[in-house]
Amino acid sequence: MYYCIGWPRVARLPQTSPGRPVKVTCNRDRILVAVLTTDSVIIWYNKPCVPIISHRRTTSSLEELGENQLLVWKPDSSMLAVATTGGHIIFYNIVVYTEIKTLYEQVDPSNPALRRESAELYFKENVPPLIFSQAFEISVPGGVTDIVTIRDELMISTADGHILRYMWDGQSNRDYCLDLRRIPFCVDQQVLRAVPLVDQGYVTSLSYSPLLGGFTIVLDDGRAAFLVAGTLKFDPNSVQGIWAGGVEDITCTATNHKFRLMAFGRQNSQGVVYSIDETTGGLEISHRLILPTKDYPGCPGPVTGLRWTPDSMCLALVWAGGGFSIWSTFGTMILCSLGWDHGTSITDPIKQAPFNILDMDWSGEGYQLWAVNSSKRRFTGNKDTEFCPFPKEDGEENEAEQPAHLGDNVLVIPFAKSPLSVNPAMSSLDKLYLQGEDRLYINSTENVSSAPEEADESASRVSAPTNPQSSASKQWTVVSIPHAYISSGWPIRYTAMDDMGSYLAVAGRTGFAHYSTSSRKWKLFGNETQEKEFVVTGGLLWWKDFLIVGCYNLISNRDEVRIYPREARLDTTYSSSEIVEAQVLLLNKLEDRLVVYCSNSHISLFDIYTEETNPLVCRLRKVQDVDASLLSIHPACVVSVFLSHLKTESVRQRKESERESVEREMRNDTASLILNVSGKLVLVQRERTNTDELLYSAPTVLAGQCEQVWLPRKPCRTKPH
Repeated sequence: MYYCIGWPRVARLPQTSPGRPVKVTCNRDRILVAVLTTDSVIIWYNKPCVPIISHRRTTSSLEELGENQLLVWKPDSSMLAVATTGGHIIFYNIVVYTEIKTLYEQVDPSNPALRRESAELYFKENVPPLIFSQAFEISVPGGVTDIVTIRDELMISTADGHILRYMWDGQSNRDYCLDLRRIPFCVDQQVLRAVPLVDQGYVTSLSYSPLLGGFTIVLDDGRAAFLVAGTLKFDPNSVQGIWAGGVEDITCTATNHKFRLMAFGRQNSQGVVYSIDETTGGLEISHRLILPTKDYPGCPGPVTGLRWTPDSMCLALVWAGGGFSIWSTFGTMILCSLGWDHGTSITDPIKQAPFNILDMDWSGEGYQLWAVNSSKRRFTGNKDTEFCPFPKEDGEENEAEQPAHLGDNVLVIPFAKSPLSVNPAMSSLDKLYLQGEDRLYINSTENVSSAPEEADESASRVSAPTNPQSSASKQWTVVSIPHAYISSGWPIRYTAMDDMGSYLAVAGRTGFAHYSTSSRKWKLFGNETQEKEFVVTGGLLWWKDFLIVGCYNLISNRDEVRIYPREARLDTTYSSSEIVEAQVLLLNKLEDRLVVYCSNSHISLFDIYTEETNPLVCRLRKVQDVDASLLSIHPACVVSVFLSHLKTESVRQRKESERESVEREMRNDTASLILNVSGKLVLVQRERTNTDELLYSAPTVLAGQCEQVWLPRKPCRTKPH
């Protein structure tokens, strides 16, 4: 789903003799990035990638409170909390300075030859000037081992076996603090007798997930557990611990909200992912993350970091010995940096590992991975007797560790991703393309072969071999998104391609634009005000010559499904809209039937049709509304929704015995609903009764550990499966 598209960029810290970076964390909307060094806090703006403000602590403060260790944002980005090695937490206030419009002002030089003439050299994004000030500091008994936010509070784990609750004003919420020695632990929620910890232990890492309804914790002895409570406030009297069985060498943890998974890193360089057993409430192993020997025939050290992408579709994993890898939701390795060619400067990819990542976080929409790199490895293989490759011969002297050429810096690693990660409606396409933060990567053969004959002469010279194994199929056409749109719409959130691969649409922060592969031209809103009056929230898709978008109208404060004609110019006056009751999360279609999934867990079905008098006007006619709240714990857990003519074998045999016509069965009003709910593929069939009434049957689970679903665009009567 996620793929590297270039070498990392180095974000140089704007300080003289900067301290060693230790942490990097994005705020909630992933526009601001906080870099924590041993003695300072630096806040960066994501796009353009420029520093905003730097705050450096005094020498006396470092001696009294200790060096910086951990950092966390307040959900509304108005405060920062920094934990120190001395057992203190320093709170900082962040205020936007309103008297200055932007922090960076672009000024042309007096020399006419150096003046900017291209629009790409101007950026419309206003970098907000921030006022950064220390508010207060508190002392945490026992010392801080990890810190996370839970709603408007801080959960702080200490080295004396407590998990403390603090408000953002520095006050301790003593009634809801936890003591590990008083928490009963068991293997599942059905065990009547739970046993508290016998030995003195403490939490070294914790992660909170509101959709899982609890915390994953890692203890100092390598065991891991899931803390769950019967109340949303996490009353200490109702907290129960559920052990993650089978492993006792856990190092770190991360939770996946959409698929409701818990990932843990291990000392043996592997990862293990757990899910919740719906029957017993215990933790069961979903899958393991094992590094293939063809990518690295050895042990790169303990897993020291895990981070899920914002859309929960991929997991980044780093090792203490150097290197990182990207894994799909259910354990397929997409890439591994240990096998990369780093150039002639790297003669030994083991001892000179360029990537020694200490901490990382994904930026907006997952297009960038911000990473804190170290010049020294934390694991050299000496502790592992089976370390390979290049084992040392007997009598060979230990050579000095060579520092990594990337050094102690903050790296920004660029990525491109599949459109399926955010827009499952593209699963029916037989075309291949990827989306980046400001450009599209289209497979050349797929694109050129479907281009119409009216293309210009230069385009017609490009050969379009039909053999998918030919070298041309490995070429990519890069389509840059116009600066007029991306300058204010960064980053790109949703993309959509039509069935023929001739038109593409992109939607960023506001509005959208679409592109023709034959004319190689973009079409944007003529009125920029109309572009900024709505935000695409539920994806977009093509239906014939129309583009359907699920959006939120900022002017009217309502959720809508809008339809824009492709041939007309982009203007609200040419569009039609259908008001929906809640925020649109997912869109999909089957022939002339549109399915809309909203945040109130309702699925709405619409007929799509064009007016007979005006073919440039498309309308929606609502035919049914289905309440799907019982199928998922939360609307965000629904990964995708489809309409399909697929039926179970028992239903087909019954229809054949009743001699029901195939044509009647293939009508859209009898199409089944297929939903991917947290990795479980659920089929809800619609059947016609003897009284000609259409009813939905009980849901059937077709598969588990499902990341994506591919379904045909049109039904096949000869091959109903």
